[in-house]
Amino acid sequence: MRGLAIPLIIALATALRAQGADPLPPVHTRPNAPIPAQKMPVVGPPSEFDVAPKFISGAAPIYPITRLRLRQSGFAVTRFTVDETGHTRDFHVIKTNYPYFASHAIIAIQKWRFQPATKKGRPVSYRIQTPFYYRVGR
Repeated sequence: MRGLAIPLIIALATALRAQGADPLPPVHTRPNAPIPAQKMPVVGPPSEFDVAPKFISGAAPIYPITRLRLRQSGFAVTRFTVDETGHTRDFHVIKTNYPYFASHAIIAIQKWRFQPATKKGRPVSYRIQTPFYYRVGR
């Protein structure tokens, strides 16, 4: 499988600005590769924070080897909390078509770091929902 391109698309539809708003564009990256922080915006209802949380660092999930060998695409939608320190916690799988897509996503998210959201100058926790789309490239 050497030389096989395996793009992983991460669409951070963290929250919608208003009802009917378009989700954020997907971020294209390779499995287990660092994600460019400037490409991972976080938005949400203005009432929940004064300054939105900002992605600082982290890597994309790895592609489950069983699905990679079969060249099968998939997805996982996860929800998690960015706490007051910028760490992630409280992971929940919303939907997936293969359990290991979700578990690999959570393993990656556990290592992500954020600048926490603030309200009235104080850090606050914030819930984020993130879809991950796995596909084998050419």
